[in-house]
Amino acid sequence: MTTFEYATEILNSDHEKKLNQALQKRGSEGWELVSTVAVGLTHTRLFFKRAVVSNVEAV
Repeated sequence: MTTFEYATEILNSDHEKKLNQALQKRGSEGWELVSTVAVGLTHTRLFFKRAVVSNVEAV
C-alpha cells in the first residue's frame, strides 16, 4: 500500500517568478501539487504530496 506525506507552502500570488521557482523546487524533490487555495487577496497556499519510500516489505 502506498503511503504519502504532505506539505504546504504560502506564497505571495503577485510574484509569478517565485511561484514558478517554488513549484520547480518541490517538483524536483518528488512533490506533486494537489491543490491551491487563495489566502486573502495576495497570497496562495499550495498543497503538495509525495509517496513515502519504505524499505520494509509487506509480509
